Amino acid sequence: MFINSAAVIGLPFTLFKTGAATAIGLMGGFLSHLVQKPGGFSDPLRIASVASCCAQSCRSKPAVQVANWKPWQKQTRRTDFTKSFKDNGWF
Repeated sequence: MFINSAAVIGLPFTLFKTGAATAIGLMGGFLSHLVQKPGGFSDPLRIASVASCCAQSCRSKPAVQVANWKPWQKQTRRTDFTKSFKDNGWF
């Protein structure tokens, strides 16, 4: 992509565009890190409270689900992961 861009729009602009894209990516990563470090992304899927007088007393507590990022531990999950990878990765 860099070579094609350099050939079409010129090397100076391509270098600037590449540097700007890198800077934006680094800035986004550092900003995410700064928000995450004090706990900003600690529970992004939490249930929002309902605006009513009995918001907490009327509903049951949701079960805590922990993400399991190790699909290779069980055969069924390995099979599902492999199928999804082939479907999405080799489209």
